[in-house]
Amino acid sequence: MDQLTFFGEGFVSTIDQVPNLVAVSGEKKTVVYWKSHFAIVAYKNDDAVSKRMAAVFLIQSKVGNYEEVAILMGWSVSTIHNFTRSYRANGPIGLIKQKTGPQHTKVTPEILQFIHNAKKISYNKMVRLIKETYGVSLSPDMVSYVKRGKAYKEQMNLFSDDYFLESMLTGEMIPKTKEPLKESNALMTETPGPLTEDDQRPLPGGLEHESLMETLPIVPTSLPINLIHEEKTEVESNYAGGFLLLPFLQKIDPAGLFRQAQEENSEHVNSSEPHAYGMKNWMMTLIFLLWFQFSSIEQFKFVQPREFGVLLGSRNRTPSVKTLRRYFKECVDERVTENWMLQLVRRYVQLDVIELGTLYFDGHKIPYYGHVDLPKGYTSSRRFPMKVLEQVFANDQKGRPVFLRVHDTSLSFRDTVLEMIKDALQLWNENGKRSPLVVAFDRELYDTKFFSVLDELGVLYITWRKWDTPVVLADLTDLVYHQFPDTEGIQEGPTVQYHYWCRNITVQGYDVEAISFLATEKLKKDQDRNPSTLVTNSWRFTKEDYPDFNPLSTGEIIDTLCHRWRQENYFRYAKHEQRLDYIPSYETAEREVPLTKANPLRKALKKEIKKIQNEVDKLNQKIAQRLTARKKKDKPLEEILQQKSIQILMTKKEERTAKSTELTNKLSAITERIAVQEDREPSLELTLNSKQFLDVLRIVLYNAEQMLKDVFSRCYNDPRDLHALLRAISDQGGTVEEQKDVVIVRLKALHIPAYRKATEKLCIEMNAMETKIEKTGKRLFFSVK
Repeated sequence: MDQLTFFGEGFVSTIDQVPNLVAVSGEKKTVVYWKSHFAIVAYKNDDAVSKRMAAVFLIQSKVGNYEEVAILMGWSVSTIHNFTRSYRANGPIGLIKQKTGPQHTKVTPEILQFIHNAKKISYNKMVRLIKETYGVSLSPDMVSYVKRGKAYKEQMNLFSDDYFLESMLTGEMIPKTKEPLKESNALMTETPGPLTEDDQRPLPGGLEHESLMETLPIVPTSLPINLIHEEKTEVESNYAGGFLLLPFLQKIDPAGLFRQAQEENSEHVNSSEPHAYGMKNWMMTLIFLLWFQFSSIEQFKFVQPREFGVLLGSRNRTPSVKTLRRYFKECVDERVTENWMLQLVRRYVQLDVIELGTLYFDGHKIPYYGHVDLPKGYTSSRRFPMKVLEQVFANDQKGRPVFLRVHDTSLSFRDTVLEMIKDALQLWNENGKRSPLVVAFDRELYDTKFFSVLDELGVLYITWRKWDTPVVLADLTDLVYHQFPDTEGIQEGPTVQYHYWCRNITVQGYDVEAISFLATEKLKKDQDRNPSTLVTNSWRFTKEDYPDFNPLSTGEIIDTLCHRWRQENYFRYAKHEQRLDYIPSYETAEREVPLTKANPLRKALKKEIKKIQNEVDKLNQKIAQRLTARKKKDKPLEEILQQKSIQILMTKKEERTAKSTELTNKLSAITERIAVQEDREPSLELTLNSKQFLDVLRIVLYNAEQMLKDVFSRCYNDPRDLHALLRAISDQGGTVEEQKDVVIVRLKALHIPAYRKATEKLCIEMNAMETKIEKTGKRLFFSVK
């Protein structure tokens, strides 16, 4: 072997050293790594691909660790990790940055050739000619960029004259030549035997006096073991627990129902475009973002595609944040979302996830801190008015959400609930049951006009009474008994559950049934507790009019209203675990319906009428005192009324009463609300289509989670820890291995034996379902690591 020369006379090399490696920079930007007097690998510093290959080679062959290679390469440790991970996943091709072109190319090859061939033509004239000839609108700036080569440049051939990469990608050996391959991008040398610290052979020629050779001979047969390998099918993923939801999401099929809603509304989204991930993957990505409690869509940029992609069946590909937001604009439509939401309700009923017979209606307010001048609403948690958005939910008797509406406070809460009740009636009548729909709501909807509308619709309502007169415990003479099951052989008879008093009352000329009650458990804790009162129209619904309806007993009516707290529990869960207050978009639009406000004239008139009524009440009190005075008891009433002092009071009362009647008539002629005048800019409102769409996906996720929870309840018998343990199992992560006919998900086990046993039982239950992944047709199999 010929002696190698290292340094020329006019060249000074640079040497970087760490404990185990020495990097020597030679002529023509060539860098050689040495260890124990042996040349390990060489590359050209201006070639990014060969530099990455050298870094991976040092890691794969365990010549250096991540920290040492990072120092010598001038990169961070995380960059070395990323290159190594990409190489292990995709081989050498994973080290090459592959940029895709624009998805919607407006500059076609014909337009590109026209721009380059055009001479002595201004950019504005070229824009007009392109518009007339090709029908494409371009800006002068874009034409300038294309003309100067800043945009739509021809892509560089990554593999031209690159024999080393070509041999690795094609698997063919590079023929031996006597001439060194000067244009090679990556230079490898064979390691002559094991490297030891005791090997004292000197460097050829000495580093201080000889010049570094331009290239080292390439020996492709000496590549380290596993440097080029087949792609592994087993992936370590922190999101492997998401596969537990997959069988239930496939049953609900939100993407399929959304396409059906689009077809019914003559809407279409082309999901087969180049580089498009498809609507289903987009929806599944959003659902899993909610499931794994990402605080916002932007947080998705920190996800490793290799770990998250297994959930979507796309391996190393996941939608970017830009793609997620772009689909919101292309897919979300208010009419389609409304139709899709009702289609989902029918699917929930079909899968026996919810029960439509009894629904709870309530609103959840979201504070808004943006610049749009939204109308204010009162927030009970903060106890002051502020700009808010309002979500109105309908939940079933178990507290599971059914559907919702989202709007600002410019719309009436009562009108929104009324429209939702009409939609629920339509869904309820589709079942063919001759039974009334039962609805329960809070005091905010306490209104006799609202009650009358519900009577006309044939809806049985239950709500708390407002402005109730005090009721004492002695008035609660009737009892509701509750039968407890036998406990350890001890026979327990019926016990009193409620003390109640039922009667018919009239509220502003409207007849309702009022029930005052007090629970025995509450009475034991607080002897001075006051009874609560509810109102209902259940007495209007009989077996004769509704053959499939079993009239509700007093205990059932009380339980129905008391179980409304399950809806409040859902609000709490969704707010903390599903980021219910998150607003995905702050886009604005001009209001179709002008913003209105209360007429200030009516407020002034009401204030004056109230003042006059107080004066009339005081005059009545004075007249009553004069008539009942002790001195005048013996005088006849006619004589007392003729007295001058009484006559003056009576005259003032008539005058004030006439004035009150006049103002009342004037008040009735004034409109209640007037338009808000915007002098500087038009009235704006938030576009809440994306918010409502994401909330519907939250309902899909919650109901799918409840289906999973029903399965897990057979595996773990402590209901207090059921939800927390299920979340812990899904958050543990695991491995996903894809084989020919099956996808094996191995979940990490929890340390507590009882929890591990529950996880094993859950895997058995899930495997018994024999779920197949729709995209690949492969069976889903669960096990515990």
